[in-house]
Amino acid sequence: MKSKLSFILLEKGDRPRYLEVNKSTIRFFFNILPIVTVVLVILILLAMAYFKNISLMAEKKVPRMIEEMKSETTELKKKIEDLSKINSTLENKLANQDIKQLFSLALFRPVPGQQDVSNIPSIDIQEVEIAPVNQNVIVQFNLKNITTEAKKVSGYIFIKFKSKEGIQFYPETALLEDDVLIPFNKGESFTTSRFRPVKAIFARPNIKGTIYVEIIIFTRSGDLMKRKILTHILS
Repeated sequence: MKSKLSFILLEKGDRPRYLEVNKSTIRFFFNILPIVTVVLVILILLAMAYFKNISLMAEKKVPRMIEEMKSETTELKKKIEDLSKINSTLENKLANQDIKQLFSLALFRPVPGQQDVSNIPSIDIQEVEIAPVNQNVIVQFNLKNITTEAKKVSGYIFIKFKSKEGIQFYPETALLEDDVLIPFNKGESFTTSRFRPVKAIFARPNIKGTIYVEIIIFTRSGDLMKRKILTHILS
């Protein structure tokens, strides 16, 4: 079986020319080449669709990213404003050289110009529970924001637990071995616009009797925001 095709090419004014072409070459042009062309066209269309999809996703994502950046910028500005207010308050206190320590805060390091602002409605201590559990005594309560416009309230929480065996503090790191007085900013930091649960665990005294739990809350600038004393009898 012949593997070539023969042709005689006649052109006007020229001699006839004899041509031979491999059958495989003809099959390539008539069978394989169209398939390759179709595949290439499909690949090009898929690539165009892919890049168009990426472009659409990018167009949708950019506005969302801009909104997120605006939100983050607004929140950052608010934090800067809050810090500026705290800084201004501290500056005013430092300008007052008459340092008067509040009597109820004898264990805490005094702050220049420190004030008792507990009469200004800002935070309330609610649903206090004192419960002995095995070898511990659990104290838990809720801090409720009682500002008129539900503005965020921030500060530091301390709990003093007193029994016949001595005094314990929450947080435990509030009073370190080298400290004589407790800095007001060593308490548990909090920020709330509605309410915030607080839970503290103390070692249960071996001696039965009355225990005293004192909850003390400072503002970010060291003023006394709230103070509450409770008693509980361990039987």
